[in-house]
Formats: sequence, structure tokens, C-alpha cells
Amino acid sequence: MLKTNTTMPENEAKRIASVQFRNSARNAADRSTDAAQAGSFGDYQNARACLQTAKGDLRNIKVNPALPPTNSYNVRINRR
Repeated sequence: MLKTNTTMPENEAKRIASVQFRNSARNAADRSTDAAQAGSFGDYQNARACLQTAKGDLRNIKVNPALPPTNSYNVRINRR
């Protein structure tokens, strides 16, 4: 994405959408990590607060036609 030619408006829109998606996903992952750490120390109240914040970060992700389709269900990948 960083090497995408931004002189075309379509490419710039895709790049911005991708950055916004990755930022929200990264924030949710960071909060989930904080929740796991708090839970491992027995601080369940803080862990719950972190998870609720992560849930809010995930809700901030908006469907954008410039990005690949999303699926709200976990998909199991069969490996052979």
C-alpha cells in the first residue's frame, strides 16, 4: 500500500481506507493484549474495560467498497 501511486484519486481513496481499517484493527488488537495481560495479573475489572474498548474499536470499522469484503464470523481454515 505504501508504494501505491497516489496521483490517482481512486488509489488514494483505497490507501486511506486501508490505513483507517488497519488503525482500528491494530487498536483493537492492542486493547485485547492489554486485557489479556490484566487478566493474567488478576485485574479482571481492568481486563473487562480493555475488552469493551476493543469492542468499540471494532465497531468503528466501516464497510468500504474499496476494501475486500468482511465476514463477521470466524472462519476456520482447514490445513492438510
